[in-house]
Amino acid sequence: MARLTDAERASLAFATLNSLSEKHAYMTASAALFGTLYGEASQ
Repeated sequence: MARLTDAERASLAFATLNSLSEKHAYMTASAALFGTLYGEASQ
C-alpha cells in the first residue's frame, strides 16, 4: 500500500485549495484547521 509523505500531503492540500474559489478554500481550510462549520469563519 502506497502512502504519502508529509510533503506530498501538503502539496496535495495546497493544490486542492488553490483549485477552489477563495470563499470555498477559506471555509475548507477553516474547517480542517479550526473545526468551524457552516462558514462561521467567513462571516
